[in-house]
Amino acid sequence: MTTYGVSTADQFQGSWQSRAEDIACLSYHVKFIQIYHFDGSEAAVEFIKFILKNAKVLGKMEIMHKSCERILKSLKRVKTLPKTSWRAVLSFITELQD
Repeated sequence: MTTYGVSTADQFQGSWQSRAEDIACLSYHVKFIQIYHFDGSEAAVEFIKFILKNAKVLGKMEIMHKSCERILKSLKRVKTLPKTSWRAVLSFITELQD
């Protein structure tokens, strides 16, 4: 299994969008994705939207988050995003508070 780290901080917003052709493995090889420290930002939601749109064989995406009203509101939005992979399951896991 290969692990990649991607920041969803607002300062990096959109930088991954222009590299879709560079990550062809996303379309045909990525079956499982874990996202840690989901912060509910627009950039984070757009990143998940990009993955769900392009990951054709995705089986499961786990999104780890802290429980707060802003983040939970963003997660409701994520649940409604269209998925290219018919088998993709989204799992939301609450991180323990520090």
